[in-house]
Amino acid sequence: MNNLTKMAYLVVIAVWSTTPLAIKWSSAGLHPLWGLAIRISIATVCVVVLLQVWKHPIPLHITALKNYLAGGLGLYGGLIFVYTGAAFVPSGLVSVLYGLSPIFSGVLAYYIIDDPPFSISKWLALLFSVIGLAVIFLDDVQLNDELILGVILVLISVLFFCLSGVLIKKYQHEGHPLTQTTGSLLVCLPLFLLSASIAADDFNYADIQLTAKLSIIYLAVVGSIVGMLCYYYVLNRMSPSSVALITVITPVIALSLGVYLNGEVFSVWTYIGTLMILVGLTVFNWGDRLIASRC
Repeated sequence: MNNLTKMAYLVVIAVWSTTPLAIKWSSAGLHPLWGLAIRISIATVCVVVLLQVWKHPIPLHITALKNYLAGGLGLYGGLIFVYTGAAFVPSGLVSVLYGLSPIFSGVLAYYIIDDPPFSISKWLALLFSVIGLAVIFLDDVQLNDELILGVILVLISVLFFCLSGVLIKKYQHEGHPLTQTTGSLLVCLPLFLLSASIAADDFNYADIQLTAKLSIIYLAVVGSIVGMLCYYYVLNRMSPSSVALITVITPVIALSLGVYLNGEVFSVWTYIGTLMILVGLTVFNWGDRLIASRC
């Protein structure tokens, strides 16, 4: 992994760590799906302008079109279902469920693009990390019908996210990440606008709070453009399952941001779960090497 790939990887972690809080703030004064539609609209306009400035043509050959469809699948399916499910599920539980992404991606990549299967140590590391996330977040969760519905919706979102990542890897081409981002946004923008129109009546701009406006701009520019550019960049240079490991790391950082920005308090379970996650990440990254060195 070169330095540029490492930098892009860290940017994705930073963006995804701040996204949950920004999503909460972006819904102040309007329906969440309208906030999502506005976010995607702004992002689409920005990337189209950037394409004109940098004079990057959008490839339209069959592989590129499949790539855009794959990216749009993850954007639309992932965001629509997670925004809807988040109304019934605590934000921490959303992070726990997205922590399953490496497992979903690894299985899908094995069947779709013939990626090598996980070693036993990687499976154990991922299991340990996911259990750590559960220890952090599931202490106060009470089971009910709405929670079950929310969990199902978020799991569907995770499936869309992982399937999209694997398909992008399968249909990757030599185009610039910006063209990939633009193509994916153009594919799914009409669907976001249609979904928002069906879900709620039109919104009143005056009712939208300043916090929501700034959050939407942040999500559009940083979350949907910078984050996607870096995500596609590392996805084209790393296996989908390794990229999906980001979703195991980001909940811990997001939790820390919640403490400083929302006054959330750590419990003893948080420390225990965080330690389990760090152990799991250590095993995931160096477990195979350690086993090989002892054989």
